[in-house]
Amino acid sequence: METVFPLTAIYNTLERRAKPRFECAYPAVVRGIDSAGARFEERATLANLSYGGLYLQMACRVDSKRPLFVMVRFPNTPPTLIALRGPIVRSESKPDGHYGLAIRLESHRFL
Repeated sequence: METVFPLTAIYNTLERRAKPRFECAYPAVVRGIDSAGARFEERATLANLSYGGLYLQMACRVDSKRPLFVMVRFPNTPPTLIALRGPIVRSESKPDGHYGLAIRLESHRFL
């Protein structure tokens, strides 16, 4: 007997992003304004990066739509430092007390 999968099951397993996503675990420094309205600078971990956005994890709570400035050092030879800027499009609470932030990239610059 042939197994038939519902279309939604197949659709949910396919990659729907237009650009590939690079999974990583690189240290980053994030600057911005937190949910209390105070300026902050914090160390974070870049979890993935694509042409149009990035996802990072950090301890500071920041509201969606706030712009952030992120600096990441890629460990290639020689190391590459890149500055990224964009608004938060999604903020989610993690079980360990950290926050996951999805950021839409508006600009980048190699330093």
